[in-house]
Amino acid sequence: MGLIRLVGDGAYILHVAGLSVHPDFQRQGIGRRLVKLAIDFCRETQVGSGRGPGEFTLFSNTGANRFYKKLGFTLIPNGMVLTETAFRRRLELRFQKEWQQRRDNG
Repeated sequence: MGLIRLVGDGAYILHVAGLSVHPDFQRQGIGRRLVKLAIDFCRETQVGSGRGPGEFTLFSNTGANRFYKKLGFTLIPNGMVLTETAFRRRLELRFQKEWQQRRDNG
Protein backbone atom coordinates (compact mmCIF):
# COMPACT_ATOMS: atom_id res chain seq x y z
CA MET A 1 0.00 0.00 0.00
CA GLY A 2 2.67 2.52 0.98
CA LEU A 3 6.38 2.99 1.54
CA ILE A 4 8.55 5.57 3.26
CA ARG A 5 12.31 5.49 2.80
CA LEU A 6 14.53 7.15 5.41
CA VAL A 7 18.24 7.93 5.22
CA GLY A 8 20.18 9.19 8.19
CA ASP A 9 23.49 9.37 9.96
CA GLY A 10 22.24 7.62 13.11
CA ALA A 11 22.90 10.67 15.24
CA TYR A 12 21.42 13.96 14.09
CA ILE A 13 20.11 13.81 10.53
CA LEU A 14 17.11 11.91 9.19
CA HIS A 15 15.94 12.52 5.64
CA VAL A 16 12.77 11.27 3.98
CA ALA A 17 14.25 10.00 0.73
CA GLY A 18 10.92 8.81 -0.60
CA LEU A 19 7.24 8.47 0.21
CA SER A 20 4.88 6.58 -2.02
CA VAL A 21 1.34 5.31 -1.67
CA HIS A 22 -0.26 3.11 -4.31
CA PRO A 23 -2.87 5.16 -6.24
CA ASP A 24 -5.68 2.80 -5.18
CA PHE A 25 -4.95 3.62 -1.52
CA GLN A 26 -4.25 7.36 -1.67
CA ARG A 27 -6.30 9.86 0.32
CA GLN A 28 -6.88 7.32 3.09
CA GLY A 29 -4.31 8.69 5.55
CA ILE A 30 -1.61 6.14 4.73
CA GLY A 31 1.01 8.73 3.74
CA ARG A 32 0.21 10.81 6.83
CA ARG A 33 0.57 7.72 9.02
CA LEU A 34 3.90 6.76 7.43
CA VAL A 35 5.33 10.24 8.04
CA LYS A 36 4.10 10.21 11.64
CA LEU A 37 5.68 6.76 12.15
CA ALA A 38 8.96 8.15 10.79
CA ILE A 39 8.79 11.08 13.22
CA ASP A 40 8.04 8.67 16.08
CA PHE A 41 11.01 6.53 14.99
CA CYS A 42 13.19 9.63 15.04
CA ARG A 43 12.13 10.39 18.61
CA GLU A 44 12.40 6.80 19.85
CA THR A 45 15.91 6.36 18.48
CA GLN A 46 16.80 9.84 19.77
CA VAL A 47 18.02 11.19 16.46
CA GLY A 48 18.78 14.80 17.26
CA SER A 49 19.46 16.75 20.40
CA GLY A 50 17.23 14.79 22.78
CA ARG A 51 14.80 17.72 22.95
CA GLY A 52 13.38 16.84 19.57
CA PRO A 53 14.31 15.73 16.10
CA GLY A 54 17.56 17.13 14.78
CA GLU A 55 17.57 17.80 11.07
CA PHE A 56 14.50 15.93 9.83
CA THR A 57 14.32 16.93 6.19
CA LEU A 58 12.72 16.09 2.87
CA PHE A 59 12.42 17.39 -0.64
CA SER A 60 8.93 17.85 -1.99
CA ASN A 61 7.37 18.64 -5.31
CA THR A 62 5.16 21.72 -5.26
CA GLY A 63 1.95 19.71 -5.20
CA ALA A 64 2.93 17.92 -1.98
CA ASN A 65 3.98 21.03 -0.02
CA ARG A 66 0.52 21.47 1.54
CA PHE A 67 0.50 17.83 2.65
CA TYR A 68 3.85 18.19 4.44
CA LYS A 69 3.02 21.60 5.94
CA LYS A 70 -0.03 20.01 7.61
CA LEU A 71 2.37 17.53 9.21
CA GLY A 72 4.54 20.27 10.72
CA PHE A 73 7.14 20.83 8.01
CA THR A 74 8.23 24.29 6.89
CA LEU A 75 9.40 25.17 3.40
CA ILE A 76 13.02 26.32 3.41
CA PRO A 77 15.29 27.35 0.53
CA ASN A 78 16.71 23.88 -0.01
CA GLY A 79 13.70 21.68 0.79
CA MET A 80 11.53 21.27 3.86
CA VAL A 81 12.40 20.70 7.50
CA LEU A 82 10.23 19.54 10.39
CA THR A 83 9.52 22.51 12.67
CA GLU A 84 7.47 21.13 15.54
CA THR A 85 8.14 23.93 17.99
CA ALA A 86 7.30 27.59 17.62
CA PHE A 87 10.95 28.44 18.29
CA ARG A 88 12.22 26.14 15.52
CA ARG A 89 9.59 27.47 13.10
CA ARG A 90 10.57 31.10 13.85
CA LEU A 91 14.24 30.22 13.44
CA GLU A 92 13.70 28.55 10.05
CA LEU A 93 11.38 31.28 8.78
CA ARG A 94 13.86 33.98 9.83
CA PHE A 95 16.65 32.10 8.05
CA GLN A 96 14.46 31.79 4.95
CA LYS A 97 13.69 35.52 4.97
CA GLU A 98 17.36 36.43 5.37
CA TRP A 99 18.34 33.96 2.65
CA GLN A 100 15.77 35.46 0.27
CA GLN A 101 16.99 39.01 1.02
CA ARG A 102 20.62 38.01 0.32
CA ARG A 103 19.53 36.31 -2.88
CA ASP A 104 17.52 39.35 -4.03
CA ASN A 105 20.34 41.78 -3.20
CA GLY A 106 22.90 39.92 -5.21
